Amino acid sequence: MTIGSDRNMELEEALEMAARDRPPLQHARDFQSFAVLEQMVRMLPHGILVVSDSHGVEFANQAFCDLYGLMIPPAALLGHSASDILQMIRSRWFDPLYEQQRVRDWQARSRARRSMEVVLTDGRVIAMDWTPLQVDGRINCRVWHNYDVTERKHLESMLREREVDFRVMVEGTPMIVLLSEGEEQTTVTVNSHLTEILGYTAADFSDAASWWPLAYPDPVYRAKVANDWTARVNAAIRTQGRIEPMETRVTCADGSVRDIEWGFLSVGKRNVVYGVDRTPRRDAERERARLETLTHHLERSQSLDRMAGAIAHHFNNQLHVVMLSLHIAADELPRLTEVTRLIDSARQAAANAAEVSTKLLTYLGLSHATMKSLDMADICRRMVPILQASAPAGVRLTTSLPTSVPKVTASEAQLQQALLALLSNAWESARVTPHEIEIAVEMVDGREVPNTHIFPRDFVPQSGRYVCVRVTDRGVGIEAPDIDRIFDPFYTTKFVGRGLGLPMTLGIARTHDAAIHVESVPGQGSVFRMYLPTSG
Repeated sequence: MTIGSDRNMELEEALEMAARDRPPLQHARDFQSFAVLEQMVRMLPHGILVVSDSHGVEFANQAFCDLYGLMIPPAALLGHSASDILQMIRSRWFDPLYEQQRVRDWQARSRARRSMEVVLTDGRVIAMDWTPLQVDGRINCRVWHNYDVTERKHLESMLREREVDFRVMVEGTPMIVLLSEGEEQTTVTVNSHLTEILGYTAADFSDAASWWPLAYPDPVYRAKVANDWTARVNAAIRTQGRIEPMETRVTCADGSVRDIEWGFLSVGKRNVVYGVDRTPRRDAERERARLETLTHHLERSQSLDRMAGAIAHHFNNQLHVVMLSLHIAADELPRLTEVTRLIDSARQAAANAAEVSTKLLTYLGLSHATMKSLDMADICRRMVPILQASAPAGVRLTTSLPTSVPKVTASEAQLQQALLALLSNAWESARVTPHEIEIAVEMVDGREVPNTHIFPRDFVPQSGRYVCVRVTDRGVGIEAPDIDRIFDPFYTTKFVGRGLGLPMTLGIARTHDAAIHVESVPGQGSVFRMYLPTSG
């Protein structure tokens, strides 16, 4: 290494030491003489002025004159004051008045080392440092260090523009993007999609200790996700690569849960975490799976319905043969004998079995029905006396029936069966007597038909009006889990009959494109509503 380069390094080290914000005499380099100082700064490529405590120029190098375009040798600057030199180079400044005021403010600072930048008329940017030094252990001076930072400023501007472009890109991408630094993954910035998708803010991502419990409140699931994530991320940081996508169920700020597919990329000290919201796709997949399961159950139910219908038809036909044969046998035998009494019992049992078979066929929608235009209020009005006469003791029927309602196209016999079944269910639920049951008929709009506890389950109300037959009781009520099962054949929580009354009513509703809604409160009673579409 040459002597000149050694001295360059020595001066630069001295300037660096003097740059620290401490008293000048404590850190300023002690040069043996101005001659040594001059020899050192002469070799530097930067513009240097050495100014004494009396503000006179003690030394200037050629680089200073070249930097400011001064057409005089450096020796011509000696003896001038620092203010004189500033006036010489003032014409080179882009905005002399503005820059001169800045320089005055700069000179007035009390700090040991002062720095500023000025813009020249040719567009260059010059940085100026004012650094204290000590010579001969007693003479204090200052080094005015000038150097061109135009290229650096240009690069800084490009970096800022790229930073802006990058942030615009990060903000514009339709996913969560988080930038962090180092193995500690200290968060630098987070885009707005974090708040839009998950409801959290950048403050919630400040560190893993605060983020993990928010996103994964279940400690077992949190530990599993954290261990998997940490292992993948550490490997990516070591290899400066990316991880395989990792999908987790994230709890949002509002308590909802979303499916997020996370990725991680490590480049140098910067890390990029990105998250894509897969919730719509996962919801669609879950809905498709649900529909496939429902379709499977419906297909299985239809298969069972066909089989049950075939069995019921066959059973019903055989019962008719039995009943006809018993009837013929009874006519051939003397009356009031033991044999005829047995035949009568057999005929009654066969009739009961045939009734079960007929109700099962009605439930399956396979019974024959003659349709005509009917007034449901009139049907109820004519049936009430008969129903009251057949009701158990202590049960009283009340009605709320309009004079007339729009007609429905229906089978009168089946509607009478449905009404009887609903009333039978109501008076069987009586806890105490007297027990009051209300029968009402009213008009409702299709938009008012409830969508929960509605049967058949696939019923979709149409636009237009419905005639609603309502049966209300104050009985024991129905537990919520049982509501979905009361229309299953032979299901009952109070087995007093054959368990086909409500299933038969559901079959009648299917035949008439109608629906039955159930509303019940255990211990308070139930309300059954049958919605029948109006004719035309």
